[in-house]
Amino acid sequence: MRFPVARLAARVYVVAGSAAFVTSLGYFAYVYGVRLGDAGASSTPLGVARGLAVNAGCFSAFALHHSLLARSGAKRRFADHLPDGLERATYVWIASILFALTCAWWQPLPGDLYRAGGLMRAACFAVQATGIALVFRGGAVLDLGELVGLRQVRSVPGGAGDRAPELRVRGPYRRLRHPLYAGLLLVLLGTPDMTFSRLCFAVLSTVYVVAAIPWEERDMVTRFGAHYDRYRADVPWRLVPGIY
Repeated sequence: MRFPVARLAARVYVVAGSAAFVTSLGYFAYVYGVRLGDAGASSTPLGVARGLAVNAGCFSAFALHHSLLARSGAKRRFADHLPDGLERATYVWIASILFALTCAWWQPLPGDLYRAGGLMRAACFAVQATGIALVFRGGAVLDLGELVGLRQVRSVPGGAGDRAPELRVRGPYRRLRHPLYAGLLLVLLGTPDMTFSRLCFAVLSTVYVVAAIPWEERDMVTRFGAHYDRYRADVPWRLVPGIY
């Protein structure tokens, strides 16, 4: 039986979007890990204010897309204007492009908050390594096919069918409700060389994560109902055990 051309094109679109997502993460790792590690040239107060405004604007554009189009109502309206099964993949494409542009247009800010040395430097690297491990362990629990949109393509008429959503409570999700966010913040805040360029990115990311979690959890309640309510009762901590 010949594979439908339209379905093949849809799968290529999804796979390419996944590659764009991975590429944007790699580019972020370079920008945050290398480029933003420089203290930056001295600047006038007006230049610093301009840099802060550009950074906040770029990050806000990415964050608004990442949050608003991830909400159930917005997703339904967004999907109405797209071919069947391509809503999630298109979301991944747009998020990847916006994230890469945010990194590319990030304005360097002068000065350092601190540069750790000795044992403190080693401790900072350990914090970052913990964050990376948390991200990978948390990501391994998730349904990656759903995240990148491959399951959507399979569930349209003529596809392999859809499955009911599953609330996966394994690995780090048994201790934290949002281990991916927690891991990301450990990577950002654990850097041993905290330039003001990095600090700006880390602070904006922290503010976004704290603000976005309640929105995300309302959607999870809508999707999973009483299952998610029980999960929140069993796992009370969102990001930091014993604190939040």
